[in-house]
Amino acid sequence: MLLLVPLVSAAYSGVEITTNVVPGNGDFFVELSAYGAYNPGDTLGSITVDEFPEQSFMFYISEGNSCIVWQGDYSSEFHAAFYSNGSWYLLLQGGYPLLRIDGKPFPRVYPYNLTYTSITIYRIKNGCIEPSWIIPTSSQEIFGSARLENNTIVLSSYPKTSWKGFEVNVPLKSFERYVSIINASAFAESLVAVQLSNGNVVIFFPKLYYFRLNGTVYGGVFESNFIPVFKGNKMYVFVYNSSLRAVPVARANLNLGRVFPGITAQCGLHACGSLNSGEMRIPKTSACGTLLGLGIVIALMVGAFVGYGMGKKKREVKE
Repeated sequence: MLLLVPLVSAAYSGVEITTNVVPGNGDFFVELSAYGAYNPGDTLGSITVDEFPEQSFMFYISEGNSCIVWQGDYSSEFHAAFYSNGSWYLLLQGGYPLLRIDGKPFPRVYPYNLTYTSITIYRIKNGCIEPSWIIPTSSQEIFGSARLENNTIVLSSYPKTSWKGFEVNVPLKSFERYVSIINASAFAESLVAVQLSNGNVVIFFPKLYYFRLNGTVYGGVFESNFIPVFKGNKMYVFVYNSSLRAVPVARANLNLGRVFPGITAQCGLHACGSLNSGEMRIPKTSACGTLLGLGIVIALMVGAFVGYGMGKKKREVKE
């Protein structure tokens, strides 16, 4: 006799998106990972989230250029960008590098097609890319928090005593041009800011949940309960320099339970030493800085990948 086990479906099914910004000079990288999020009960009083990300993306954004650099799933999630004294370094493992070198797709260009499936470091400077065996210590990153004051979002670095700190005031209505805000206070408190070397401030959501309530998709935060912050399914980063510019980096599709990149163009680079400079689309920068041995990095990465071998587990969100 065949016994059929009924499938258990969640009352609320959504996604969690975590975001990190790595600042450069007038440019920056966005590292984004999406997890499955759901609640097996009738309310959003607790949320269970996948332990490992279902999808991950890396984007490069500058004042005149935005492109997707890499994407992967939970089995090849690791990716990181480092900026030091004018050079970018990418540390990638598996996944799909989405770059064009001398007009050709990344995996079709020697020597990249021999190394891109393993842990590999690439150095990018002046639009030139080459494999590297070392990565630098990252440049100092100055982050800050946000709060709402009289219909203005105040973003200030911490600690405030830092002589390199920043404090900027952005009218709430500047954000409302892009986002349908329903809880202004929670919206402000869900933001984090980081300053670029040229003085621009990048504003982003380090963690957001997307759920459908009464037929409408909301982005929000979890504090004992799910708190809707705005209507819509898009994930933005904002760039502020006297005026606010929004960059949609991803959108959540709750019907499919997936996240799709909002930036799909691929970066055009040229191999270091090649004569083809027509694809140079990374801003010119200065020389590279202090270098750190690769051995420590590899050791740390091995520990991370061992965790993946244990299989995909679930974790309970505790705020």
